[in-house]
Amino acid sequence: MYQTPLLTQYKALKEKNKDTLLAFRIGDFYEFLYDDAHVASKVLGITLTSKPLYKNHRAPLAGIPAKAAWQYFEKLVKNGYKVAICEQLGEGKKLMEREVVEVLTPGTFYHPDFSEETEHVFIGSLTFLKEKGAIAIADIGTGEIFIESGTLEELINRIETHNIQEILVEDDLYFELKDRYEFNYTRIASTLLARDSIIEKICKFFGVPDIKIINLQDDQSELRAIFNLINYLEEKKPGMLSHLRTIKRIDNEKILKIDAKTAKHLELLEKPYGEQEDTLYHHLKETITPQGSRYLKETILTPLRDINLIKKRLCRVEFFLTNQEKHQKVREELKKISDLERIISRFSTQKFHIRDFLRLVESIKAFKEIENLLKNEELFAFPSTSQDFELLIKNIESTIEEDPPATPPGWVKSGVNKELDELKFLLTHSKEKLLEMEKREREKTGIPNLRIGYNQVFGFYYEVTKSHLDKVPSYFIRKQTLQNAERFYTEELKELEGKLLSAEEKIISIEKEIVENLRNSVLNFSKEIVALTAFIKELDLIQAFAKVSRSYKYTKPVITTGTKLIIKEGRHPVVEKNLKSPFIPNDTVLDTENNILYIITGPNMSGKSTYLRQVAIIMIMAHMGCFVPASYAEIPLTDRIFARIGASDDITKGVSTFMAEMLETAEIMRNATSNSMLILDEIGRGTSTTDGIAIAWACVEYIVEKIKDKNPLCNTLPRTFGDFSNTSRSRKTTT
Repeated sequence: MYQTPLLTQYKALKEKNKDTLLAFRIGDFYEFLYDDAHVASKVLGITLTSKPLYKNHRAPLAGIPAKAAWQYFEKLVKNGYKVAICEQLGEGKKLMEREVVEVLTPGTFYHPDFSEETEHVFIGSLTFLKEKGAIAIADIGTGEIFIESGTLEELINRIETHNIQEILVEDDLYFELKDRYEFNYTRIASTLLARDSIIEKICKFFGVPDIKIINLQDDQSELRAIFNLINYLEEKKPGMLSHLRTIKRIDNEKILKIDAKTAKHLELLEKPYGEQEDTLYHHLKETITPQGSRYLKETILTPLRDINLIKKRLCRVEFFLTNQEKHQKVREELKKISDLERIISRFSTQKFHIRDFLRLVESIKAFKEIENLLKNEELFAFPSTSQDFELLIKNIESTIEEDPPATPPGWVKSGVNKELDELKFLLTHSKEKLLEMEKREREKTGIPNLRIGYNQVFGFYYEVTKSHLDKVPSYFIRKQTLQNAERFYTEELKELEGKLLSAEEKIISIEKEIVENLRNSVLNFSKEIVALTAFIKELDLIQAFAKVSRSYKYTKPVITTGTKLIIKEGRHPVVEKNLKSPFIPNDTVLDTENNILYIITGPNMSGKSTYLRQVAIIMIMAHMGCFVPASYAEIPLTDRIFARIGASDDITKGVSTFMAEMLETAEIMRNATSNSMLILDEIGRGTSTTDGIAIAWACVEYIVEKIKDKNPLCNTLPRTFGDFSNTSRSRKTTT
């Protein structure tokens, strides 16, 4: 069957991108053809039409304007589709060359105009080999990569807590997981490369001689997770990954582990229906920069378990509390700092705005002011690269206009490029030049009404009325005849016309080339800017803790390696903030030396669940390095916090409220250790009284005798306490 060259080109590109919707660039539109057109029309709500591709053949077509394409791409990706963006390259006289320049997927979608600045978009690569696995996580929008090793349960928890939008899994693991966990999977083929070849590829990608430099271990699961991730990203984002240069290790031995269900029950980031208001994150969100807000979320989900790091952060918070003037000055400078992680990402992916150069300069200058303000304070260790930016700042300031338009021309200052200056001068003074030529020819020819005109068909011309045709000189060349006049051109006018018509196009081309060189100069500073950003977001986090602590009169907790938990005059931070009347504080003293289980009883609406959440949240805040809502707090280092509070079901999985509670309780029993904090609210309430008491008894007995947890808190019905009273390790508290 005969196929036009255009259709042949389309089918070849579609064959290489079978699992995507191919956005095929035709002039000022992206076109979706055949089955892709039906999908695009339905999802985007746009007209489905058809396109003649050869004799007696019309293909289904749905088109979107290129200028507004990204809002449509975003909608397709949010609906779970992958979009391959096919662009026109060059200016072919016959068939235009086309190539897929980028593939948008749920885990790699980033555009500065359509991405929430305080939210991450994560893609993860999961591997699991011989009872141990690893997950590599990346955010294209910020350039961050994380690696974590652990059990499958720990890795699944990371996917859930960090809301990873796309999971890369090899085929064998996919079939093992697909019916157990409802994630957005992308299946990839298992690599056949040997260990040394994998390491070589990883080192080449990150530009390092040894994987230890980028925090990787010589572990098969970790190596394959990172290898699969960068392979996939290189395939989907060719030439757009220069900002991915470091890996941060998530070490489960150095963090307080919080699973997704506990985060949900404690309302750390979201309330049950997804609202962020009245959560711990919303309460602590006194951060100023977008990267600081993202880091706050990360810190809430992965608090510290290194006592020295916690104490350092607490001391820095205390510094700002006792130096209010410096605190305020730091906040003022932070307001001038843009989202540097996203700016570097935009430069790397070529989705930058011209003003990003100016935002970068302003941010670095603000950082310098902060450095001058705090440089004599031993608590703050500034990046050693902070002195390397002077040349970059000078280069940007001498190149980019102070108020550049969104598109060229008008980006580059005068004095940067001689040819550019000449072209700008030509355009600026073209009117004067034409008037000068017109005046000269009038005087020279003696034709008083001779004038220079222009139209899009004939270009520039001299117009002479027929009454003066006898005065036309020999070097005037006839261009057009009108009823009452003749139009001419001269070699001089033709030359000027050529310059004027091509000047703006050349200006745009030269400015783009200059800006591209400047972009590469910025990317050469990626490592230094990443280090600067790490300092800024930690500083923003600390000052936010100080702001909240000052506003609500929080106190510095005492972090210990012991087992005793003491909270005097504790308050629930979020409830206290929203109460119209004063919050009545309460005390918590857990006799952990004797491994006592504490059981709370009381009537409905007496505050039992609020109290349980309060204790857990105060412990989390202390491990984050934040002051806490209490008059005194002594907090032991804890390896994990579990919370089972409230009622919930999962209709989509066919799980009742009772079954959901039992599954969560079973998970707690399997994973809790003697150093964990257990918060259990009304275990066994979703069934008969007899069965509920039996379940509660079994759980309590297991906690006391098997787990030997030092910090268990349980809320149960008063009538069940009699069944526990013969247990020497139980204590009753009534609200």
